[in-house]
Amino acid sequence: MALALPEEFRPMYGYAAVQLRDKRFLHDLGTIGQFLPDQWNTVQVDLPVDIVDKWRGIEIAAELKTFTKEGPISVGFFLKFV
Repeated sequence: MALALPEEFRPMYGYAAVQLRDKRFLHDLGTIGQFLPDQWNTVQVDLPVDIVDKWRGIEIAAELKTFTKEGPISVGFFLKFV
């Protein structure tokens, strides 16, 4: 799984992420194995605190990408730091 965030959310040093053609960063969330309907999991994403503080209270367009045997699945959503 991976989380696509705007380019302002440049990853911290040594953190697994790649920059996409549209300038967003794709943050690697690791492998979660089989994920069933209605199941949930907590995943840590390391983002610079000063950037998170700057965007606190603002809705940010984000995208969750899941990579499956059948191909990638993308789900867009809005993220808000509170």
